[in-house]
Amino acid sequence: MKKAGTIGTGELGHAPKVTVLDTTRKLPKATIEDCLDLSG
Repeated sequence: MKKAGTIGTGELGHAPKVTVLDTTRKLPKATIEDCLDLSG
């Protein structure tokens, strides 16, 4: 975006949440979902 001369202002919001958590495995696995909020 910088090379294209695009200017960004304001705040970038996000709210990550763990949607799946499996701790029964030898190597625990988590799935995280996040939604970017560009409205600000």
